[in-house]
Amino acid sequence: MQINDNCINCGACQLECPAKAIFKYNSQYKIASVSYPPLSKKTYYIVNDLCTKCKGVSKSFLCLDICPMNAIS
Repeated sequence: MQINDNCINCGACQLECPAKAIFKYNSQYKIASVSYPPLSKKTYYIVNDLCTKCKGVSKSFLCLDICPMNAIS
């Protein structure tokens, strides 16, 4: 999954993500206590290694459902 240039940085997807796999632009993320540099400097981004695709939580992708700009694919 990825967030495209339609993103307006509203943060709705990040709040909705049960896996905490969505991060604000210019922010680092961690996997197993190891920090990694931001994947985007201008929009929120999804770390696919953390994304569970909402398995066991929802039948649809919650980030897709909440995004007002259809910026997630």
